[in-house]
Amino acid sequence: MSKAIYSDDERRVIKQTVEELGNKKMKEGCHGFRDYSDKTIREAARLQLNKPKSENNAAISVIGVVLGANRNWEKVVRPNLDSLKDSQKYGSMTFEQLEGLLIAINFEGFKEVWGHRDEKKYNTLKELVAAIRDFAQLHPGLSDFDLMSQWARNAKLENRRTDILGSIRNVGIATFQHLRLTFGVDTVKPDQRVMEVLQLEFGKKLSPSKAILEVEEIARIAGQSVAMIDQIFVKYGSGYLKKNSSCED
Repeated sequence: MSKAIYSDDERRVIKQTVEELGNKKMKEGCHGFRDYSDKTIREAARLQLNKPKSENNAAISVIGVVLGANRNWEKVVRPNLDSLKDSQKYGSMTFEQLEGLLIAINFEGFKEVWGHRDEKKYNTLKELVAAIRDFAQLHPGLSDFDLMSQWARNAKLENRRTDILGSIRNVGIATFQHLRLTFGVDTVKPDQRVMEVLQLEFGKKLSPSKAILEVEEIARIAGQSVAMIDQIFVKYGSGYLKKNSSCED
């Protein structure tokens, strides 16, 4: 697949559209509104991206990715994820400890840990954590976060179907990209919000893989990182479009 070729006029329109979306005020419903209610979308995106990812617990971050698929982040996922992070019992757990929990208790019992009774997501998480353990055996001595960062840097979308994590059932393009974003790669997660913004604000109805190329080109035109465009689109789409409120933010 090749990137789109745009005329100078088209590039100006794209850059202006990105500016307009970024200048919108954060409002209720926007991803991250609770933390950045007094900011513009661009300011909120920049502040969020500037937070050191290494401060995050890697096991809980992977849980967040699994929970976030096709769920409203602010309403459904974040409250349970915050409770997990604040928990004395689970807040600092390692991948090894998480795998032990997944082996010891079924999806119904695991509701105590992550607040959801979802067998499909439970099985996806279980398979992911087992694959992460296999990956760790090939890269001994790394912390959980450094391990996932190494995977994220080396993982390629075009090789997803043979990737140790990307080949897991129910790990689609959006989840694969979400994992890479979470662990420091400058890329985009082509979830429902990003796809809606591309279609409704840029006139582009695309497949997830083509949407990634499109956002990469928009980032080049706008002079921004790909992750920045991802966050602007997610925050704008979740707060201003609301085409499907049950979808992932």
